[in-house]
Amino acid sequence: MTARHDGRMNGFGIRPRTDTDLDACERIVRAVHALDRYPPYLPDGNYRGVVDTPDVLAAWVAVDGEQVLGHVAVHATTMPETIELATKSLGLSAEQLGVVARLFVAPEARRRGVARTLLDHATDETRARGLVPVLDTALYLDAANALYERAGWTRLGETVVLAGGETFGIYVYAAPGAA
Repeated sequence: MTARHDGRMNGFGIRPRTDTDLDACERIVRAVHALDRYPPYLPDGNYRGVVDTPDVLAAWVAVDGEQVLGHVAVHATTMPETIELATKSLGLSAEQLGVVARLFVAPEARRRGVARTLLDHATDETRARGLVPVLDTALYLDAANALYERAGWTRLGETVVLAGGETFGIYVYAAPGAA
């Protein structure tokens, strides 16, 4: 882990997520969903399913001692609309992409640099796997979109997805240097 991703100057560290972190991650997702409506689509109210998905290549948590502050993962894929927009925009195949996903921070841990540190860590880890980092986010998630743009991510475009009978708009981003 590089110093850039350590976060210890802000009182937290980053480590791989383990199964013992899933309860804490589920609690955080519940709080984040109630506050921010993220994630925008929650199949059957399955909060644990937000983090414990089969397409995870790797996942990390930000921790302060034993307390989980936030989470991020890299997925092999995401919604077809995102993959289509990213592959067309970047001239890459879907297999060349790594999707930075499920980035969330406990409301009480915000404004400590946790989200940015997790984002940077996942971006570097995705690149280390030989993949180009991309992500998608709901249009209405202004704070998340501002974070990605401050971090130098390029907005590739906007698309509409249908999930659970609901239609919503998303932005698709590529990591700095990818577009």
